Amino acid sequence: MPTQTQSSTTVTEQPPRRGVSLAPFRLHRHGDYQSAYKAARKQSSPSMSYFYRVRPAELIDTATPRIGLTVGRVLGNAVKRNRIKRRMREAVRLHLDLLPQSIDVILHPRHFVAEMEFSRLEAEIVTIFHRIASAVHAVSEAQP
Repeated sequence: MPTQTQSSTTVTEQPPRRGVSLAPFRLHRHGDYQSAYKAARKQSSPSMSYFYRVRPAELIDTATPRIGLTVGRVLGNAVKRNRIKRRMREAVRLHLDLLPQSIDVILHPRHFVAEMEFSRLEAEIVTIFHRIASAVHAVSEAQP
């Protein structure tokens, strides 16, 4: 088997983390979803809507971002819904480092996420995460 050699150029981007699970970064409790819905306004992108909130200091059990995915029955049968969730989990997992710490995000995909190219899905997730990060940063700078 041929071996790869590294070039002398410096790569600024790290390769996708293989084998890292999204499980510790997921929203699990119904109350976490409900508090994120109450604290946030609905935001939209071309293929999904999303909610986010910064966890208050007294509720911070871990200083990691947490992600929730909701895929309703209106999006298709169980096979199609599970495919959407798998694709979205992978896109989120690859770009989780773009989110600020101590934030909860809930993503609601639209029906055509199942058929769109994965690179487009990834690009949209990156755009959403950048929007969230800049909004959180702007709010934190405005506070004294």
